[in-house]
Amino acid sequence: MQILKRLLSWIDRLSDVSGKIVALIIAPIILTIVFEVIMRYAFNMPTIWVNEFSWYLFGALFAIGGAYGMLHGSHVNVEILQMRLPRRVRAATDIFTGLLTFLFIGVLLIWGWRLFMSSFAVLERSHTPWAPPVYPMKFIVPLSAFFMILQAIAKFIRDIYTAVTGKETL
Repeated sequence: MQILKRLLSWIDRLSDVSGKIVALIIAPIILTIVFEVIMRYAFNMPTIWVNEFSWYLFGALFAIGGAYGMLHGSHVNVEILQMRLPRRVRAATDIFTGLLTFLFIGVLLIWGWRLFMSSFAVLERSHTPWAPPVYPMKFIVPLSAFFMILQAIAKFIRDIYTAVTGKETL
């Protein structure tokens, strides 16, 4: 039981730390957009790279932040009925939806990896005038799916424990 507790704690720390690290991306996003506004309106010299660069950063922020959101329960839930259910029944419904989560994230992980590998194989670049490499951003998809599947496993184990024992924490 101690090994399982340590594993769950490690997964939670990974999700928490990765979410806090990726949150630091907000500052470069703000700075580049402010830079673009100044260049465009103060100097009449718009850039060709800020829009795409900020899209890439936003994508990384929201994708990798998914596991952090799962850890802290900030994903959208329909709780109208579920909050009225007993704790064990609620955990059982979470087990069912957890299986669907594994299916979705598993597909995201597999297809994301395939898309990344095909992009990396040809060193794919964007078709814009700036033409940055695309494959690093495509790597974010399987990476974020990996983080999310780890957090989903931790939640699934906790839900099983709650459904069986009626206790919230392991």
